[in-house]
Parts: sequence; structure tokens; C-alpha cells
Amino acid sequence: MKKKMLALMLLFMIPAPMFTDAVKATAPASEETISETQTATEPTKKLQSLKATKLDTDIVSSADLGNQAWLINEVERQIPDKTIGTTLTFGDLKTITTISLNNNPNVTGSIPAGIQYFSNLTVLSLYENNLSGEIPPELGSLSNLEQLNIRDNKLTGQIPKELGNLTNLRSELNLANNQLTGSIPSELGNLTSFTGAMAFSGNPLTGKIPDSFKQLTKTSSFQFQRTQLTGVFPLELLQSVAVTYLDVSYTQLVSPVQTPAKGNFTQTISNNQLAVSVKPTIYKGENDTTFKPFDSASSMYSEFKLINKQAQNAEVALYDSHTVQIVDNAKNQIVYDGPISPAVTLDLNDTSNQFTFYLDGATQNTAALGQVNVISNIVQPADFDNQKWLMDEIERQIPDKKIGSTMTFDDLKKITVIQIYSASSTGHIPSGIQYLTELTELTISNSKLTGSIPASIGSLSHLTKLQLGGNQLQGEIPETIGNLTNLEGLYLNNNQLTGSIPSSIGDLENLVALYLYENQLSGTLPSSLGNLTSLYNLLLNNNNLSGELPEELGNLIHLRTAFLNDNHFSGEIPANFASSATMQTVTLENNDFIGIIPSQLYKLPYWSINNNQVTLNSASPLDNITSSGGDTRYENTFLTNSKLAGISSTITDAKTITPFNPASDTYFDLHYTNDGSTREELNAAHQVTIINTDTNKVVYEGTMNPDASFTQVGTVNYQVILDNAPENPNNTINITVQQKALTLTSVPDFLNFGTQKIASSTQTYQRVDDDWEIVVDDNRKAKHDWTLTASLAAPMKGTNGQILADSLIYKDSNGAETPLTQQALAVYNYHPTEDTPDTTKIQWADDEGILLKVKAGEAYAQEYQGQVEWSLVDAP
Repeated sequence: MKKKMLALMLLFMIPAPMFTDAVKATAPASEETISETQTATEPTKKLQSLKATKLDTDIVSSADLGNQAWLINEVERQIPDKTIGTTLTFGDLKTITTISLNNNPNVTGSIPAGIQYFSNLTVLSLYENNLSGEIPPELGSLSNLEQLNIRDNKLTGQIPKELGNLTNLRSELNLANNQLTGSIPSELGNLTSFTGAMAFSGNPLTGKIPDSFKQLTKTSSFQFQRTQLTGVFPLELLQSVAVTYLDVSYTQLVSPVQTPAKGNFTQTISNNQLAVSVKPTIYKGENDTTFKPFDSASSMYSEFKLINKQAQNAEVALYDSHTVQIVDNAKNQIVYDGPISPAVTLDLNDTSNQFTFYLDGATQNTAALGQVNVISNIVQPADFDNQKWLMDEIERQIPDKKIGSTMTFDDLKKITVIQIYSASSTGHIPSGIQYLTELTELTISNSKLTGSIPASIGSLSHLTKLQLGGNQLQGEIPETIGNLTNLEGLYLNNNQLTGSIPSSIGDLENLVALYLYENQLSGTLPSSLGNLTSLYNLLLNNNNLSGELPEELGNLIHLRTAFLNDNHFSGEIPANFASSATMQTVTLENNDFIGIIPSQLYKLPYWSINNNQVTLNSASPLDNITSSGGDTRYENTFLTNSKLAGISSTITDAKTITPFNPASDTYFDLHYTNDGSTREELNAAHQVTIINTDTNKVVYEGTMNPDASFTQVGTVNYQVILDNAPENPNNTINITVQQKALTLTSVPDFLNFGTQKIASSTQTYQRVDDDWEIVVDDNRKAKHDWTLTASLAAPMKGTNGQILADSLIYKDSNGAETPLTQQALAVYNYHPTEDTPDTTKIQWADDEGILLKVKAGEAYAQEYQGQVEWSLVDAP
């Protein structure tokens, strides 16, 4: 049914406002009044003093503008009818509101102090020129300035604190790429209404970002990159919702948190970038009572330095403006807070001496801290937690020394390899393992060690092999494992390790073998594994690992063996996985992989993928497999015996089909079976395509989302295709959805009132068809009341065009008559019961139903025709 709506648009014409000459005349006077009453700030006082000596009527000389040709030329360009030195006045300078001279190497000289005379300047843009000299403090008197951009010049000196008086600055403060030195003045924190971009980048600025910058809560952009700034970046700016762009890269600023949530912190003191490094253990002599951590000439030098974790821990020179806070852990108190100086001296006691160094006082960022233990040079049993297996091995290798009496920490440097394969070794790995600083191999295999792997193991920087397989180790793999950058073999298999694989393993770029199988590891694989480009063997099988395989695994160009079986990996196998030319063996069985198998995988010499929901888009999938091996490598997959299953048909009243909603009667109940009968559940991430085979149109593509739906009219046959593999019969099924409906099955073509005589009075004529009837079918599962309506589609009209108005009427069983109009009129109401048949035949008695009623004198001797429209209205 269509309805037409007449759209009325009313246009109200409002006359333009009228302004009187008086109003026009007073506007400039009002502006002048405002400018003269601004006396609140110190810069304005300076300006008032200037006004006392430079009146608006005074003539401007070249000297007043510092004899700067670029500025003199710009003034005469903007005020061509005046000449400097003869007719141009200081009042004329107030008419200039914008100076924009950019990207011109011929703009040389400096910014003169006379810039202050342009008191109504709102924009000063002088970027990419050859200006030199210092920024004049007088620039701070331009109280109307909204935009200041002087980047990419050769300006020197310090940033004037007077710029903090420019409280009308809004959109830009750009001082980048000059030669500015010193610190950023705290007065710039007064610009609390500034909403735009502040840029200090590319200058050798030193010191900290002022605390006052915490007040800049409206500023949207900060650029501090490539400066020599130090200190902790203000947490308030990092958390500010107004900040949309932040760049502090290539500085020595310290992130206030381990991993910043926003901004570019590349090559700063933050997670996995720059970091503090110290010698973890320092040995004191018998008579040593003090400790000078920063004195390189001292035998107890801490080797406090900054390293670049992105460049194999290369040392980075510390800027002089850094400070350090030192905490004596035994006393739990700060014992020093100040510059990093060789003169710093700390007192030692006779027992425990452990100090934590916080660069710039950053206590919440581990990249900014280092910890030093100052201990006696005689090795004590407690240094190794009294672990007999380790002390026995040390004394075996150094038989002429005894722990607790004659063995020194220097003696421990003689031990480079520990290999223990004894099943009788019990106990745990003590944190004191770090004292074996020259170890290149630590093998404790198939023993009975318990406990966790100590984080201190990460200090054994010479290790090339760490073999701890076949023990009963628990806990997580420490993040510090990533510090062992010389490691070639990491064997932690057959333990009880839990937690996720630390992302720091990706820092072990020399790693050839990574064995973590037969543990209880969980979580997803870190994408950093893709950095292990030297890796030959990756064995992660028999854990609880999950999630999708990262595409970065395709970077492992030397990989030969990958055992990933018996985990909970899901999703599609990345197309680049197993693409290495050296790859020989891949095991993926007993996971939750889905989708089409990459071609490079099934061409390997050996691979296994049984018990996964994977497939190939082929009518004969096994014909594509060129590698040797039996069906056991891919049984219980859609390559062989797995087969998509679901309902074959369903009946519904619904017009909206929801194939993945279990509560719906149009639920397709998709699952699969390996043996033809036992139900197996599909992974929800499968891609499903549903095609209406009657029209050959796709009605749905996507995952099995319970909210997914599409519409249907009548009975429809569908083909369901799993994972875009229509050629594989195991991936397709056919489903018929029979839609039940309320249908107006049969309506006679004519209401025939026969040939009648013209009467002199109003007459009602009955139908002349004896078998006239309307048939309605209702085969819906849930029947509801329904109503048959009639409306006048066209009135009774004679051959000469004459219309018999209101002549077609409906007469009910009570004798009430109602003329048919274009408005639908209920002529039959039906109330079904449980045993109601599907078919209803509507018939009326001769003097009931639709009749023809002709008023006296209206009809002529001619044929009349009209049209009635019948409709069914469902009334649930």
C-alpha cells in the first residue's frame, strides 16, 4: 500500500537587520576603549611606558625597527602610502595584524626589539627563513598575539620567559628546529587557554619539562623530539584527554609509566627503548666502608649508564642535566637525590647493602631504575640459598677453595659451564646464580629442581645455552630472559611452567632453538617471536597456548621445525606460515584451526593437522597433497572425514531468518561430524556463506553471529558453504526453509450483477453468480485471527463516463449497509481454533455481502463497471 503525502514548505522571509550610522560610528571607539583599559599584567605596563615615549603621532624610524630590511619592507608593503622616516607613524603600525613571511632564504637578519610596536599583531609567522640572533623578550608584550611560528631558522639563545605573557596565544607556538639552548621557561605554563600545538623539537634544549606544564590541560599537541631534555615526562599531560599528538622521541625523557598509552616515545627511557644499566653485584673489601657508585676510578664503580635496547644494549651518553635518586633498601630511605657526580658517596654497613637507583626520580618505570648489591668478596652459602647441588658443583670445579671461608666472587668467574644431568639434584635455582657472571652454558637437565626460574638469571649476559628441561619448575618465564642476547639455545621443556610466553624472548636474535613444550603455558604467542630470524627449531607443543598465530612467524626464514600441536590455537593459518625454504616439519594437530590450508604447508615433507576444522577448496582435497605420509596426518578434518551438518529443512511463519540463533525456529543448527553421527561443535569464527539457490544470490556472508539475519518470502532452498570451499562436498549442505503463510488463495474475477431494468425508485441488486466465493488458506504453525477487507479501487462507471456514486455497498447479516470507499472495510472476521482447517471458503447469502445499490434516476441504459480490492489483515 502506498500513500501520498502533500509536503508543504513554509518560507518565512525575515527582513535584513538595519544598522544606524550611530552604531557604525561607535564601534571603533568601543574597541579603542577596550585596548586602553588592559592594565592588569606586567607586559602591559611596559607597553604603557612605551606609549609615553612613542606616541601614535610619532614618526617611525628605521632604527625603531632594528634596521631590519625584511621588517621595513613588510611594513611599507602593507602601508604603501606611508614612508618610514617621513610619514609613517607608530599609530600606523597598530593597523598591522598579520606578518607572514615564510620559506624565504632571503629573509635574513634578526627579530628586533621593535616588534613590540606592532601591538595589535595576532599572527607572526616567520618559519623556514634565515633569521638569526636571539628571540627578543619584547615579543612577550604582543598581548593580542594568537599564533607564533618561527620554526626552522637559525635563532640562538634561550627562550624568553616573557613569552609566558602571551595569554591570548591559541593555535600555535612553534619554536622548532632552531639553535635554542637552556631550559624551557616555566612561565609558558601560564598559557592555560592555549589549545593548539606547542613545538620545541630540534633544539639542544636541556633540563626538565616545567612542572607548570601540568596546567596546560587544553593543549592538543606537544613536540619535544630531538632535544636534550631530561626528567620525568608529566603524567598529567600523558593522561590529558585534550592531547591528541605527542612526540618526545630521541630525547632522554623518562616515561612516567612503563608503557605509555599514547605518544611517540621512541628512543626514550621507556619500555623496550632506552634503559638504565648497572652492575648488579659489587664486591667490597674487608675495609671498605663507603661506596662511590659514579666514580669510574673506584674499584666499586657501579657502571651506571644508559643503554639502547634496540641496538644490542649499546651505551648512550647521559645528558648532564639528569639527576638520580638513590634508595638504601635496607633502611628504606632516600640517601641521595641530586646530580650524577663522581663525588657521590654512600655509607656501607657490615651486612646487607642493596641500593636502588631511580634516574630522575622515576619510581614507576623499571627502565629508569637499576639495583646494586654491595656484598663481601667472600662467597657465603647464603649467597646461593644453601643449595647443595650448586655449591657442590662450584667446589667440584674449584677444588682448592671453600665456600664460606676462602672462595671469593672473583673465583666464581672461572666457572663458564655447568652441566648437571643427575636425577638426584633437588632444591631450586637460587637468585645467586647471577654471581656466576662468566657462564656460557647452564644445563640442569632431567633433575628434580622445583620452584621458579629467578629473574636474576637475566644478568648472565654471556650465556649461549640455557637448558633446564625435564625438571619440576613452576611459575612464569621471567621477562628478564630477554636480556640474554647471546643465547642460542633455550630449553625449558618438560616442566610445569605457567603464564604466557614473555614478549622479551623476541630480543634473543641469536636464538637457534626454542624448546618450551610439555608445560602449562597459556595466552597468545607474542608477535615479537617474528624477530627470531636465526631460529631453526620452534617447539611449543603440549601447552595451553591459544589465539591466532601471529603473521610475524612468516619472518622466520631459517625455520626448519615447528611443533605447535596439542594447544588451543585458533583462527586461520597465516598464508605466510611455513613459507621458509628450509622448512621440513610442521605439526599442528589437536588445535582449533579453521579455514583453508595454505598451499606451502601441504607441500612440506612432513606435516600433520589432524583434529582441526580446516579444509581445501577441492572436490578431491587429498589429490592436492604432494608430500608423503598417511591419512593419520589429516584425519578428523574437512579434508577427509569431517563433514558439515545441520537441519535438512524447517517450517516457519517468520519472514526474517536467523540461522545461528538457537532460540529461533529457523536455526540451521550448523555443526559437523567425524563419523556421520556424533555431533561436534563448529568454531564460531568460521566464515559461512548462505546462497539462495532459487535465485543464485548470496543472502549472508560472515561468522555464525546469533544476531545475523536475512529476509525470506515463501519456501526457499539454501546452500550453506563453510570457509569459502564450495568445491569440497564436506563443506556444504543444503537446507530448505518452508515458510507458512496466510494467503488469499482465490478471488472471483467478477462480481456480476446481471442485466437489470432501470427502476423509478432506489433498488438494491444481488449477485447473479450462484457459486461465488473467496478462498483463504492459513497453514501457519501458529494461527491467529484474521480479517478480510474490501475497498473501492474504482467506482461504478458507465461507458459514457457517468459514475454511480456510493453504489457498491457491503450488507452484513444484520442488514446494516455500508458504502464501499477507498478506506478498507472489514467484511469478514475469522477466529481460528486448534482444529480449524487450513482452508476457509467465504460465501454470503443472496442479500448479504457486496451488493449494488442504485438510486432512482441515476442509472442510464449502458454498461457499468467498477473495481473492488480485497485484502487480508493478520491480527495476532
